[in-house]
Amino acid sequence: MDKYLYFRSVEDEDNDDGDGASAGINPTSLCIPARNITGIGPKGGNGIEINFESIRNHNGFAGAADDEVTSDQILMTTTNNHTQKEVIDRIIRAINDPVHNDGFIDVFDAVTTNTANQTVKAVKLHPEMDSIAANKITVAAALS
Repeated sequence: MDKYLYFRSVEDEDNDDGDGASAGINPTSLCIPARNITGIGPKGGNGIEINFESIRNHNGFAGAADDEVTSDQILMTTTNNHTQKEVIDRIIRAINDPVHNDGFIDVFDAVTTNTANQTVKAVKLHPEMDSIAANKITVAAALS
């Protein structure tokens, strides 16, 4: 069974565009197959960069027939400097964990206000996860 990783960067669910296939290159939420990850690594003192095969290379989103995007990325930050390894290890363990048998892993969901304007708790796979900065879910435009 495939596993999917979910990320959302906005705190108010009403502001979630959730459309990675749109013309915009910075959706506010994204769900990607774990098998499409091409790399996870630290970035600076408290950043984590997750690179994955582009979603625009799927179902004709790439544009012209021979267009191809090499990768997209998500840039997350941690609460404290130099805790990226702990967070990366937790993401990898979740991907390999047979307990996640429904195939869905909510890695980071910043929503604290749902569509009914109720306060809800943000979801963080690891407590050191702090944020996905604005415009840091990057779905690249096709290369031509």
